[in-house]
Amino acid sequence: MSAIVDTYSGVIGVFLTPIANGMKVKLSDVSFFYTVLGLVMAVTIPFVEKIIKKFNLSIELLGVVIITAFSAFIISNAKNLVIFYIMAGILGICMAFGGLVVQGIVINNWFEKSRNLAFSISSVIESIFLVIVTPITSLLIQKFNWKVAFFVLAIMTLVLGIPSALIVKLKPENLGMLPYGASEEKVASINDSEKHTVKKSISTKALIFSGAFVISVLFTILVQFPGNIIQLFPTYGVSTGIGATAGALMVSVVSFAGIIIVPIIGWSCDKFGPQKALTFWLATGIVAFLVLCWATKAKSKDISLFGSLLICAAYNLFGSGQEIFARYMFEDEFDQGFSLVTSVSYFVGSFIMPILTGILEMTNSFVAVYLFCGLTTIIMIFLVIIGKKYRINAKG
Repeated sequence: MSAIVDTYSGVIGVFLTPIANGMKVKLSDVSFFYTVLGLVMAVTIPFVEKIIKKFNLSIELLGVVIITAFSAFIISNAKNLVIFYIMAGILGICMAFGGLVVQGIVINNWFEKSRNLAFSISSVIESIFLVIVTPITSLLIQKFNWKVAFFVLAIMTLVLGIPSALIVKLKPENLGMLPYGASEEKVASINDSEKHTVKKSISTKALIFSGAFVISVLFTILVQFPGNIIQLFPTYGVSTGIGATAGALMVSVVSFAGIIIVPIIGWSCDKFGPQKALTFWLATGIVAFLVLCWATKAKSKDISLFGSLLICAAYNLFGSGQEIFARYMFEDEFDQGFSLVTSVSYFVGSFIMPILTGILEMTNSFVAVYLFCGLTTIIMIFLVIIGKKYRINAKG
């Protein structure tokens, strides 16, 4: 995930202005990279689940890593935006076949016990990767130029990606092992399924028209609003008068706090169940948005930093929270359900930031933005509560 997805969807943010200046184009034109990336991923993801089950996952991921690095090499030598956009499309395909859906399916297969904690820890590893690599990449751009920095990222993709691809296996059974924490009943179920293939998956049509799918899609869309809010914190710092540095510090607070909070979220979902745990963590998000409204009115740096600390849980449900909730809603149909849900969420997700910035421009107030995000969080709590009634489980 770090080598293929986070590098070219997260770290690449520091390249936008240097590329715009280097190619002498508008920043908005360069930012279209994200739109191409998101739309291609959304179209590709529905095919991922079936394809990775038909082919050797290590070989598939190895090919994805090599194509990703090759695309990055081409971008590092690009002289116009046409090449940049074409490579964005290719990277979008690579991210689909080496991204969140694959990660979710692999972890779901390998963990019977502490599965939600595993989802969360994977998210923490990615956060640590971004915290380390983003400033290093920024320094490379300042010291040399954006092309050299992009070339380094391509090399890093190969260094991190190749051994990871060779190690990962779709299921523990591929290595003669069983999922972590598998019970005797689970072992018998696995053996019976492999020998007799008595289990029939729900049809795609039935899944799409199920209550579980609708609720999961709404949840994964809404969770992206608090999941993207920190991108506006630097602007918030300037507009409220607390300063751009304080706004950047708010981002750092969320990032570093997530390293501690996210595993606790996963543990609590395993311990108390996703319904109770997610409701609690989302409730802290509502409180956080109210605190940020207070900070906006008071123009207080300290209250703003406190609010950014509280927002950590709701913000970090974007990613591992999506996996946890999808597993809760789909159970044994997780692979198919999560693939389709993620496809829809990536497509809609490309419009999340325009919606948030649109609210800000229309109202000229961060209070309105925070209240809107608070409203989406309240709706998510409602979805979690009613979700129990519409889950897809062994009983149908």
